Amino acid sequence: MPGEPKNPVRARYWRVNGKQGYDLQVLTPGARVADYIAAVEGLEPARLFRPYNPDGDCLGCDHCCGGRLPLTILDVYGLQQGLRDLTGKDLPLPKILEKYCQVHLVGRAVDITLRTDAEGYCLLLEPRRRRCRIYNHRPLICRTYFCSPLTRPARLLRER
Repeated sequence: MPGEPKNPVRARYWRVNGKQGYDLQVLTPGARVADYIAAVEGLEPARLFRPYNPDGDCLGCDHCCGGRLPLTILDVYGLQQGLRDLTGKDLPLPKILEKYCQVHLVGRAVDITLRTDAEGYCLLLEPRRRRCRIYNHRPLICRTYFCSPLTRPARLLRER
């Protein structure tokens, strides 16, 4: 329709606590996760303040690989493909959920997160090189993480 934005989610650079970060806005109620991904991927990492790797190079940085790592059902299928590429084996979804995920029922919702090791890092993080073993199939939470400041609304949207 004329006048409607191309992407119903807008990412824009924003100063957060004096540092160059970003903000996200949902412009229409019909926005989808794919719109969110497209908006975030449109940001230029070199323009953002990077507290852990100021030169902007993420290789070997594992700051985003720890903590709570929620998955969508599409992420679980991506995990299956990534593990197939990594191991050459076609693992069934129940086995993947058992070995690589934690599944909790919250009311009528199913909460699926990536399993972490004893130090709180993702099991798919290669320990020596500190790189993701399934990078091309990494989940939404990983693809949309920038180690840069973000506004409170952007953080809340990402958490949802």
